[in-house]
Amino acid sequence: MTHKLVVMGVSGSGKSTLARELAVALEGVFIEGDEHHSVQSRDKMCRGIALCDSDRAPWLEIRNARVTCR
Repeated sequence: MTHKLVVMGVSGSGKSTLARELAVALEGVFIEGDEHHSVQSRDKMCRGIALCDSDRAPWLEIRNARVTCR
């Protein structure tokens, strides 16, 4: 059985660091969620602008597909 873990939290809380270490310790795969945002959404986040639901919808679809297909 393959287990899937999702690490979530607020910006700057250490999610990526923790998730990378978990992936190594559990011999799993680390997937960086921010890499799947659009260029426009990444630009907004870099400027400190909160994403709206329409910004997140495509990202959520990609994340769902990656989590359920692995």
